[in-house]
Amino acid sequence: MAERFCKLVFPDKTATLCMFTDASLTGHALVSTQVRRWQDDVPIDEQQHELLVCRGGIFKWAQRNWSIVEKYPIVKACADLDYMLVREGGFHVYCDHSNMVKLFSPDHEVKQHARGKLQRWALTLVGYRYVIHHIASENNLWVDIVSRWGQPADATTGTTLAVKRVTIRSALRKLRTSTGETHR
Repeated sequence: MAERFCKLVFPDKTATLCMFTDASLTGHALVSTQVRRWQDDVPIDEQQHELLVCRGGIFKWAQRNWSIVEKYPIVKACADLDYMLVREGGFHVYCDHSNMVKLFSPDHEVKQHARGKLQRWALTLVGYRYVIHHIASENNLWVDIVSRWGQPADATTGTTLAVKRVTIRSALRKLRTSTGETHR
């Protein structure tokens, strides 16, 4: 696990921990930072962040068919980075997907159709103190870059092939009509 992370600073238990997440159609990203001197009147993108962890990945095979909610790495980060996230003051989660804020916010009730799928995630998150915030996409730039890192310029467009079944009789018939032949 450690070889997949790029740890740049040691976590400080007294600092405010921020976790930024993003998911694209084909990749995901997590950037964890700490702010030693948090200022309540300063926006998140103007705070003095120290990078702790930068992690991303590309979805493969069936993972590409997951719903966008399943692609966000919040729960995976809680499992992998618990040594950093378990803290008295809790931590802040920032994502640019407003529905994620509603799903993971402890203050909101989860709708009936989403409860079953999110039950196991809730069990993972119940042990953490966190506040989840919506962040504008333009302020969530670094995780947006990491979630698309190493992917083709337009990952949604691929080469599509039209497949048509052709029999010998139909091919010969088409050839004869195009050349003007009428006999067999």
